[in-house]
Amino acid sequence: MRNKLKLQELNVEQTVRSTLRDNIVRMLKSHVLPVLLGAAGGYAYYYFIGCYGGACPITSNPTVSALYGAVIAWLVAPRKEKRETNQQNEVKE
Repeated sequence: MRNKLKLQELNVEQTVRSTLRDNIVRMLKSHVLPVLLGAAGGYAYYYFIGCYGGACPITSNPTVSALYGAVIAWLVAPRKEKRETNQQNEVKE
């Protein structure tokens, strides 16, 4: 009996860990990766196109240019809606 309980506890713990790992990977893919790519794109824009005289407030500073690219990427990145709740509501009606 005790062995079955221990085995069930291990299965639950492994399930929780894999679910947590999947959620972290999904969050990284949907939130962090686009921001990092946007920051890299902002810096690339500064490096290849930006003005060096200081007249352009965004592209004359690499930090501001990278931050601007990160913010734009965060705003443009697609967001996934929770479809499960929408489907459950449709079934109930």
